[in-house]
Amino acid sequence: MTYTIDKKFPVSEDFFSIVQEMLKDKLYSAQLSSDGHAATLFMHDMIRESIRNFNITFNVSGNCINSISISTESVEDEKINEYDLKNYLNDLLVSLLIDERSEGKKKFVIRNYLTFFNSHPMKIDLTLRGKYKMHLSCADFPPNQEPLNENFLMIDAEIEASSLSHAMSLSYNNARNVGAFLAILLDVGFFTPVSERRIFIQKTNQNGNILFGSSRFRTGYFDGTLGLVVKDNLNGLKSVYDTETLEQLFSGVISNQIVLPASHEKEKPLYVYRIGNNEHLEKTFLEHKIKDGDGNTNFCETVEKDCHYMNLEIQIPKQIRSYFRNIYKIEASYYRAFLSAARLYNIALTSGLHEPTVEVSYKISAVEALGKAEQLGFSQMLQKYVDFDFDKKLSDYYYGNIRSGHFHSGDFAFNEYDVSLVSEFDFSFKEKFEQKKHFDKIIRNCLVNWMERNVIGMQ
Repeated sequence: MTYTIDKKFPVSEDFFSIVQEMLKDKLYSAQLSSDGHAATLFMHDMIRESIRNFNITFNVSGNCINSISISTESVEDEKINEYDLKNYLNDLLVSLLIDERSEGKKKFVIRNYLTFFNSHPMKIDLTLRGKYKMHLSCADFPPNQEPLNENFLMIDAEIEASSLSHAMSLSYNNARNVGAFLAILLDVGFFTPVSERRIFIQKTNQNGNILFGSSRFRTGYFDGTLGLVVKDNLNGLKSVYDTETLEQLFSGVISNQIVLPASHEKEKPLYVYRIGNNEHLEKTFLEHKIKDGDGNTNFCETVEKDCHYMNLEIQIPKQIRSYFRNIYKIEASYYRAFLSAARLYNIALTSGLHEPTVEVSYKISAVEALGKAEQLGFSQMLQKYVDFDFDKKLSDYYYGNIRSGHFHSGDFAFNEYDVSLVSEFDFSFKEKFEQKKHFDKIIRNCLVNWMERNVIGMQ
């Protein structure tokens, strides 16, 4: 099975040596044709949940790639098709071309923002190292009795990149993964901020009369420390001094392609242009530095195995440094499994915030993702890692009925579409609520014990 990209890409003279260095962990060998016009890489990598063997051939002339092909002939690879190869090759090529052009790198410290809901802001002021050197802090908003209080977590990451756009891309991806790793560590869901124009209630007092109204306002955050308006972590992150960009509805890089007849498909010109100017934003991130030392952090002795409730203060385990340091040192299959589990767990806590069936289903999927590293199923993972006498019949019911019923049939198990306010008679819902509390404790215990054994406690 073969897929070929017939597009021309200009590259530097040492492109292949750069590519071999970048892919060294996935490369068996490389071979250059006798005429020097083709280079083949013999590789292995994850494609559709399995490590597969394949080769990629670059056909070149001068400093230009004319076409790129990916092929595999293994019998086991009948489980994949051309779309698997196409999307893998496209993603790999984009990554190679970006990194190949990353000469003359500069050091940026990019700040990204995540939001979470809790009655108290997080007391955290820590410098640590994960994939990058980072500093974590939280916007200082007063606590409130209501648990659905939005709070902002700020992640500063020290990144070397060829441009501001490149640095912001790397920082964005890092922040999303950091949010997932924090979610599974703290049992707190982290959202990526997206500015919207939402409707808010207004309450005013006019001459002793209480008046109510509704108005539409933009959501977002102003970071007074760096002078940034935060609509999101990408093109919506703007310096107050870049006035032209600040006032525009759209900003960033825009690409347009002219539509031509199918017979001229390969000749379609692509026009790329930038809207707005990020001169001051770039200056801010070039001059910004990671804070040395730590500030006021609300530490606890160990990772909490009980579930977190949003009306409680968030405590930071003292093992957070070894946790982030070791994540990137564990064996590759364990890292992939843990990254997937953390992302799924964060989806459970965010997308499942008001949908308990979604929450439970994604928590189960998180355990299943971890099991991939050890080739263990859901029930086997619970039996290996849960350290108390849990109700196995309940966990089997949740897996076979709630998780499978939701993903395969669209069922909702917690009365999401059958609500009753006559709560004094709804003993069924009360029973489901108690069962869910016990099941959440099972999942949390399993995940924390896995982390302590395979990440935090690794030698």
